[in-house]
Amino acid sequence: MLKKVHLFFLSLLLSFSVKAAFIDIGEPVPFGCPSICAGNTILFKIFHVQGLPTGATVQALLSNPSGSFTSGTTLFNCNRYSTVSATGPWTIGAYTFAGDINDLFFEITIPVSQAPGANYNIKFRSAVSPFTTSNTLNLPGGTCSGMTITPGYAPLAAIAPSTIGSNQWIAHAYTWVPTTGSPLTTPALIAQQSFFAQANYKGHFLKDSLNFSLNFTNTTGSSKMPGTVGLVNNGTSFQCGDGYTTNYSLRFYRNQNFTPGFYRFRLAADDGARLSIDGGATWLIDMFTEHALASQNTDAAFPNGVCMNGPALLVIEYFQRPVDAIVKFDVTALSTSITQPQNQTICEGTTTSFSVGTTIPSATYQWMMSSDSGLTYTPAPVGSPFAGTNSSTLQILSTPFFLHNYLFKCIISGICGNAFPSDSAGLTVNPVVAFTSQPVPQIVCVGDTVSFTVATNTQASYQWLENISSGFVFINNTGTYINATTPTLTINGVSANYNNYQYQCIISGCGPSIPSAPASITFAPLQASTQPQNQEVCGTQTLSLSANALNANSYQWQISLDSGLTFTNLIDNSVYQNVNMSDLSILNADASFNGLLYRCQIFGCGLFIYSDTVGIFVKKGVEAEFVPNVFSPNNDGQNDVFKLNTIGLMNVSGSIYNRWGQELYKWSSITDNWDGKFKGTAVNDGVYFYSLKATSECDGKVIEKNGTISLFK
Repeated sequence: MLKKVHLFFLSLLLSFSVKAAFIDIGEPVPFGCPSICAGNTILFKIFHVQGLPTGATVQALLSNPSGSFTSGTTLFNCNRYSTVSATGPWTIGAYTFAGDINDLFFEITIPVSQAPGANYNIKFRSAVSPFTTSNTLNLPGGTCSGMTITPGYAPLAAIAPSTIGSNQWIAHAYTWVPTTGSPLTTPALIAQQSFFAQANYKGHFLKDSLNFSLNFTNTTGSSKMPGTVGLVNNGTSFQCGDGYTTNYSLRFYRNQNFTPGFYRFRLAADDGARLSIDGGATWLIDMFTEHALASQNTDAAFPNGVCMNGPALLVIEYFQRPVDAIVKFDVTALSTSITQPQNQTICEGTTTSFSVGTTIPSATYQWMMSSDSGLTYTPAPVGSPFAGTNSSTLQILSTPFFLHNYLFKCIISGICGNAFPSDSAGLTVNPVVAFTSQPVPQIVCVGDTVSFTVATNTQASYQWLENISSGFVFINNTGTYINATTPTLTINGVSANYNNYQYQCIISGCGPSIPSAPASITFAPLQASTQPQNQEVCGTQTLSLSANALNANSYQWQISLDSGLTFTNLIDNSVYQNVNMSDLSILNADASFNGLLYRCQIFGCGLFIYSDTVGIFVKKGVEAEFVPNVFSPNNDGQNDVFKLNTIGLMNVSGSIYNRWGQELYKWSSITDNWDGKFKGTAVNDGVYFYSLKATSECDGKVIEKNGTISLFK
């Protein structure tokens, strides 16, 4: 808004000066940082227009996206104007000057093709004896950089109003003029209206989902169709920003293929809506009268649901009157009273069955079977091994193995007068039990945990046996033995006397029980499993080296002071701890440890091995002064950029500012450097300020620095 002092001096000029051509600054209505979709209209308030030639057209000049009027500008006449208020009354067309006025309300439309940007500006001018105001768009409190224009969208091509969507809604939009001011609450009043006159057809939009909820009121507080309710994502023939705020109607068409079954349909609307599932011949739901938001479903007329079978042409008609504009639709498949068959697992040669259940009266049954994982089904034959192929329970007698992995389902007739398939259930036929893998002999060390495993061709029960020297006996799950009745036997902590013990498993299942081949325990050599790693020191810290081996009994850590030529056993002291354990601790290691080498001698199973040899190395520290204080970007090849000494640094961030606090450069990488330019233009010689934050590679500490940099060429 104009400040009072501005208005005061303006009134003095108007009272005591010769009137000059003058167009005052314009501000957006409503007052705020303007943002507009390309294709939409925007309203400005021009406070004063005076001294123009009579008949001169007042025009708006739109800047280029950067806010400049030097090139790429666009000239507009207004769509409509008002000299009274922001709500009209309106005069359509360009405004021509007829005399000095205050408060000219001036509306323009931004083209859909206008490039998006956030720094647009507006000036106003006279088309005759051209005068262009030096003022630009009046932005609130200086808080906006310019007017924002967001992208429009390419509307869909026009189609015939009778076009039907295939598994997609096509909604055709119309406007209409009420014949009465009374609410349309009777069939007679409804019949007088022309909701879908061809002359009033405006376009269409798409809605992909079968169920939808459209609230056209969600557009800046007033009803508007098509509005911003997700229609653009599915597609619309309306230009961005176009729409109708009241008295419009929609006719939705959709061809939908329904799986046979019962369904509940529900329709809600403010104002009138109705639903047909036969292309509009009859109305399944009809609340086509004016009312507040109301909802109706098909439960009353169809308590068990509406029987649907295959393709159906859905039609929804809807009309809107002020103020709210809401229409919702959903269809729900009702659960059917079917008890499904269950998977069966049996032994070859035994009897099994599959069953279904339903409360549908007079239901008939036909069992089907598939040998190709459900790709094709054929009727189960009448006769052995099947019984009850046309009843609710199918029996399979003395089941042959060839039916293994067959699928079975039942076709139940009587639901909506159509065949309805049950779920498929699988048959697993286990063959006579046999081994597919035998236990493997184990080579171990004293104290190890040992496992023996078998595998079978089908489900089985298992019993492990042990032979010490006088024959095999059953093993119980006691002491060191675990899982003696599973495919895998575990023996915890074998002692030296287990050498050459034998183990086998007896399996039982379909057919006779059979024993596995025997497998024995023998003792194994030492094998390394974990190796120490090189260590880095930053300042003074405690380090840890780890080594481990299968079947290890003891450890001895060693050190080399001559680059690995010789090694000496370590002993526990104030520096080295746990020298006879797998994890060695080195206390208070610092730069003096750089280059020292270590290894571990590991003993077990009567042998010893050495771990890998590793060393201690010192990390580099941060240079005391890593920020220069002067540079000269004059392209002489010397000191042309402002860059950091990044040794020992990581994660650098920060900015460079001029004396007014304007950010000229920002670090985003540790290798970045400033060339003395801002937006491609070299800055002046002088002193600039920096603020930096970095992390030390050595100890992870955050370093913050603030200071100045002198720039001269």
